[in-house]
Formats: sequence, structure tokens, C-alpha cells
Amino acid sequence: MLSILIPAFNYDVRSLLQALVDQCRQLSTALAAEGQGRFAYEVLLADDASTDAALETANRTLAEQLAADGVRYLRQTSNMGRARNCNLLAREARGEYCLLIDCDALVCEPDFLRRYYEARDRADVVVGALRNPAVCPRGCELRWRYEQAAMPRRSVAYRAAHPYESLSTFNVLFHRRVLLDLPFDERCTEYGYEDALMGINLQLNGYSIAHIDAPLIHNGMDRNADFLRKTETGLRTLSRLTGPMQEHSALARLCERITRWHLRPLVLAGYGLLRPLLRWQLLGRRPALACFFAYKAGEYLRITAGAVR
Repeated sequence: MLSILIPAFNYDVRSLLQALVDQCRQLSTALAAEGQGRFAYEVLLADDASTDAALETANRTLAEQLAADGVRYLRQTSNMGRARNCNLLAREARGEYCLLIDCDALVCEPDFLRRYYEARDRADVVVGALRNPAVCPRGCELRWRYEQAAMPRRSVAYRAAHPYESLSTFNVLFHRRVLLDLPFDERCTEYGYEDALMGINLQLNGYSIAHIDAPLIHNGMDRNADFLRKTETGLRTLSRLTGPMQEHSALARLCERITRWHLRPLVLAGYGLLRPLLRWQLLGRRPALACFFAYKAGEYLRITAGAVR
């Protein structure tokens, strides 16, 4: 049985939910016609205490309408964070396989689920792919450019050569036993790093990963100011994660060297002068990724120095 798990917060998931149910129906019919037996599935949507009541109601209404297709709707009474919400979904799932999909994904291939079905036993964890929207939404230039720059590292060939480093939980299939044995790290109560930590822990515990071409479009492009805020939140999350995560993060390693070389006061002083200019540049129509990296490094140094809470 396949359990499709969708953690959601303040996002309209109706098009994603309907598209996945449609593909489940089609795959079930096709497999029966091919003599492969019954394809059992369920779709679990877990709302993490969304604050947008209209969106929550719209999502819940569609989920209830699709209950006959195996859709179940879960509603948290308080915001748990993505890691805890994913762990709850894994415990609630009934299937042997759990396909985790971000709520801001958009189905773009008619055989998306079939690709996962055929690869389900290639490894303990099977990772699909993320595509950027073809056209940058106005006002979302920073996130769009950041994702575009990462595209060469999202090819199947690159990901297969770096299987653990390239783990993304945007859409990923787990054998359910893996998620129960090795849940997401619930120290990640805010945005960021739960997928990187999962990749590290999978490698340390000897679980295998396969990468396939099963893409979804990242439809939830953040506006520039929102992405900067999420980045700052992610940096606070990183600062709380010790051990392997610090060794894994190139940014954390750079800032550790700056500190070890006693350059932190000098760098922070320079960053304090440049910070308003960097923010102005990154919030504009043509944000530069070099400025974004400098901003992240400066913010991380501020956070770890105790200047930001």
C-alpha cells in the first residue's frame, strides 16, 4: 500500500490533492489491466494549525469530498513545525511505502506516481526531483534565482553521485519502517535543515538512497522579503544544530574558520555597515547570489555571536 503524505501550512493544496488522487485512480486502473493486481493507496493531508481560515476550510472541504478515494484530513491544534508534522503523518500512515510531498508542489508529469511505483524497491529511500517554474514570478526574483542556480546539482546523474548530500524532501519515497526507525529531527521546529539532517542520519545509519527522474514543480515561490525572513529563520535553526550538521554546512564551516582566525569582530563590523545595502540589493528586481551568500554569512555570524535572537 502507498501512503501519500502532505504536510500543509497556509497553502492552497487543492490542485495538488486532486491531481494526486487522479493519478492514483489512473495507476490503479492501469495496473489492474496489466494483471499486476490491486493498487492500494491513501492520501493523508495534515494541516499544521494554519492561520488562514479560508484556506484551511477550502483544503478540508476537498479532502472530505475525496474521502471515498482514501483521502484523510488531519488538523493540528497548535503549530508543530514541519518535522513533527511529517513524523505524525508517518505514524498515521497505513502503507508500507510513504511518499512525502511538500504542499506547494505542482504535478507536471502524467506518470509521476508510476515512476515512483516502479522504483519503490530500488532503495530504502527514493528521491524524485524539483523543478523551478519556467518563468520567474514578479517579486520572487531572489528565490527563483537561488533555485535556478541549484538546478545543475538536481540532475539525476549529479544526485546519484552524491546521494546523501542531495537528499531533498520536496518529494521523496520512504519505506515506512525507515521513517519510524529514523524520524525527522524535531529540534527543527522552524524553517530549514530537516532534510539535510535526514540525509546525514540516513548515511550514518546505513540506509540506501536512489535518485530518479520524478519531478514536481516548486509552485510556492516566496517573495523576496519573505524568503529573506525564512533564510534568517533557517540560520537560527542551523545555529541550534550541533555535531554533524555543523560539519555538513559549508556556511557553518566558513563562519567557524572566521571565528578561529579571530576575524569575527572585524567581519561583523564590516557587515554592520554593508547590511542595509545588501538588503536593498536582495529585495530588488535583480538580486545577486553573491550578495545573498554574504548576507547569510553575516547573519549567521551575528546569530552565533548572540547579537540576534
